[in-house]
Amino acid sequence: MYPSFAGRRYSLAVHSCTVGKRAGVNGLTLEIIPTTKVRPSKMTRHEQRGQSLVEAGLTIGLLIVMVLGIIEFGYDFFSLNMVTNAARDGARVASALQNRGTCGGISDSSSIPPLVRNQLAGIVTVDGGCTCSAGVCVDQCVTTSGGSETCGVPPANNCPAYTGTDIPTVKVTVAGHLPVLFGLLGPTGFNFCRAVTFRDEGR
Repeated sequence: MYPSFAGRRYSLAVHSCTVGKRAGVNGLTLEIIPTTKVRPSKMTRHEQRGQSLVEAGLTIGLLIVMVLGIIEFGYDFFSLNMVTNAARDGARVASALQNRGTCGGISDSSSIPPLVRNQLAGIVTVDGGCTCSAGVCVDQCVTTSGGSETCGVPPANNCPAYTGTDIPTVKVTVAGHLPVLFGLLGPTGFNFCRAVTFRDEGR
């Protein structure tokens, strides 16, 4: 309870007194300190409406960015899977090509790039990159048991005898960049380079 005098409210403060007695009992003095009543500020209806609009705008903006990001990365993930599948199909066909030269070298691999590009038409741009400037590259390689890979044209004579440690393979590399949907990955899109290796059945 606060005592009131002349219409004003006061609070009682108790202080200890070490020297003498001042209008108190047993070394305690009483002081009457006037207090002021603090009224909470009230926002007008217009200010509350403005604050609500700002909060709603920020929330909607964040939600839009999140939705666009999910769509962008989902499409990129789908596109990269399509690139890998197209490279796998190209390597499978290249491994069984019949137009062979000496020592099983592929004489003509021109049928592989159109096959890969047709599967990726309208999905990604196959314009080259990394180690394949042509966009779709077919290489004949030899893979050792340790995992190292050496690519090049098979020799024209003295054909090597492949053992269990050296495996003749065909590698198809696809390189290009993903299309730009909303520009979240930059103005030029994301570059990709995918390579798939199959055992070369013609060597």
